Amino acid sequence: MSEDAASYSISSFSNCELDVRARAVLLAFAEHKILSTDQIEVLFCGSDRSAQRVLQELRDAGLISSFEWQSSSRTRDANRHFLTPAGARLVASWRRCRVAELGAIPVDEDAAKKLMPHRAGVNRFFADLVRETLKHPGYGVEAWRDEHKLRTPFGEIQPDSFGRLLHPGSAVEFYFEYDRDTEHVKPLLDKFASYLRIASTWESLDGKPFPAVLFVVPSDDRERALLKALLKALQQWDPAYARTAILPLYCTTVVRLIKAKQLGPVWRDMFLRRPERLRLDQLPSIDAEPYHLEDCLGRRWAKPKKADG
Repeated sequence: MSEDAASYSISSFSNCELDVRARAVLLAFAEHKILSTDQIEVLFCGSDRSAQRVLQELRDAGLISSFEWQSSSRTRDANRHFLTPAGARLVASWRRCRVAELGAIPVDEDAAKKLMPHRAGVNRFFADLVRETLKHPGYGVEAWRDEHKLRTPFGEIQPDSFGRLLHPGSAVEFYFEYDRDTEHVKPLLDKFASYLRIASTWESLDGKPFPAVLFVVPSDDRERALLKALLKALQQWDPAYARTAILPLYCTTVVRLIKAKQLGPVWRDMFLRRPERLRLDQLPSIDAEPYHLEDCLGRRWAKPKKADG
């Protein structure tokens, strides 16, 4: 197909009968790259039947591709889905950008599977957080953005994701890092040094403090390894240009999240000795006034469930 013909096809398809929900699902694929059926259900549909219907519509239109995924336990997991080249071109046309500017969209199933071990962990955390907020009145995930570089005059860092949790009376903003125990000490030292430089020199236009930084790791041993790397980074860090050396850094393990869920007391303050584990809504908060619960993920198409008990 020629470039002109491809442009005409995209222009025509952008005006086809994709409803608001289907468009939102495509935009989510562009942002989060690979999503499972149950994640689409909790974010956009409220039921498995509705999720299957939307996904089938997008597959029939040639806008997404799907594959079966097996977890590390070799048991079949939920199907995963990602944008096809046609789907990526359509989203890029809506955003008035080049496809390359959408980030690492998988080009085929093999490429998607290579991204899965890390991508699955990141997306599972946020989808499960949305699922938990729907059970608790006054809670909601107002923002979930992926892999956008944070640049300041004092350095740059690219967290896996950024999130904003609303809870009664306040909000918590955080950068999220999913660690699979595949990095050696040197990359961790560099990452912590970057966070320290940026957080310690942070000045936002709206006056908000530097967001919390959350690490999810596989085990208690890895959590201790992160603590040692952080302490070493503090020893090597030159705070000559810093106003403060405060970094709101918290860590938990996959096992704790499974047992206590995303809103449970699982987060360890990495700068305190023998700290109590905190809930996400106990981390440093900001004013929630600019944000609205009805805009939170999962609430537009699904009714919140009553709290357990």
